[in-house]
Amino acid sequence: YLIRNYCSLKGSYAYMQQYIHLLTNSGAGLPTDLWVSSTDKIAPQKAHQLAFGTVKSLWGGSFEFTSEVYYKFLSDLITFKEGTVFTNSANWEDQVATDGVGDAYGIEFLLRKVKGDTRGWIAYSLAKATRTFDDINDGKTYPYKYDRRHDLKIVLSHDFSERFNIALTFMINSGIKATVPTGTFADINGNQQTLYSERNAFEYPTYHRSDISFNWTKQKKWGERTWTVGFYNVYNRQNPYFIYFETIDNRRVASQFALFPILPSFSYNFKF
Repeated sequence: YLIRNYCSLKGSYAYMQQYIHLLTNSGAGLPTDLWVSSTDKIAPQKAHQLAFGTVKSLWGGSFEFTSEVYYKFLSDLITFKEGTVFTNSANWEDQVATDGVGDAYGIEFLLRKVKGDTRGWIAYSLAKATRTFDDINDGKTYPYKYDRRHDLKIVLSHDFSERFNIALTFMINSGIKATVPTGTFADINGNQQTLYSERNAFEYPTYHRSDISFNWTKQKKWGERTWTVGFYNVYNRQNPYFIYFETIDNRRVASQFALFPILPSFSYNFKF
């Protein structure tokens, strides 16, 4: 609904069915997320989503501000049963808990600069996502693995001339959730058993990194060519890919495995 020529309101409702499920492991070890199909035993997941927002043009159209709130309810979700180790895909239907429900809701803001030599945008989301299963976590609601409470992205691009451009990206968000060991005990046979936290009660360290690219563009007779030199993870942030536990001096210690340090890239593009 257009309030004035520089401001509008928007709203939507959506009902969706998805015939594939994302199975996520809740442990802190090597990620083994899997996509599995709906079957005669596994119903497709369903979702209802409501969203309301506003869009406003600022400062003569040089900037655009968008805000939106949303709520999404999900049903017929599945997840691994407690203690399941996925080793045999032939009987995966017997290794999952079904009939789960969940919700995802939050508020998002976006400020874009759309005119001038310097352009870009800043986006921030405050969000929450949960899951509930009768047979998981004693029936108590728990955070979804990819529940990232805070998510901030900044993208800037500056044209120094018609031929040379620099683009910079920075992102920071809350870490993913995981279930971790919290202690041990001796069972009736004297064997050491592990105690675990509630489902997804642990949060990984905050994820952040910055990327930069330098672009040289030139008009040719038959099109436009661009040379790009870029650097991924400029300041070499060691974001954890997964966390594992090892015994050092008779103590269980958490360590992290990181991927993708600073990486250079080169590319050539030709548009015609």
